[in-house]
Amino acid sequence: MGQHRRALPTQNAKRSVVDEEVGHRVRRAREALGITQKGLGERLGYGVNTLPGYERGDNSMTVPRLIEIAQALDIKASVLLGEHDSTIDEIYSLKHALDKALTALGRL
Repeated sequence: MGQHRRALPTQNAKRSVVDEEVGHRVRRAREALGITQKGLGERLGYGVNTLPGYERGDNSMTVPRLIEIAQALDIKASVLLGEHDSTIDEIYSLKHALDKALTALGRL
């Protein structure tokens, strides 16, 4: 007998680990860039509950949505899929350094 592949859970089913991990990366990247959920959601034309649902892993993203979110964050979709987790850490570090520099310039 052939093996049956389990489908990933969808919006109305139990959360999948993949949805949670991708959602977590979306949130980390968005926060690293200093963008609010509301701001990103509005930029993408999403309803108020759509982006939070993705970030919690409650809802599965389609590939076009994943690409759309990545483009709005100006990062590669592969970053959101976990291929380059260090990229998000680099975004945090660069943003922190930039914030520090801007604060220092403001004191001049």
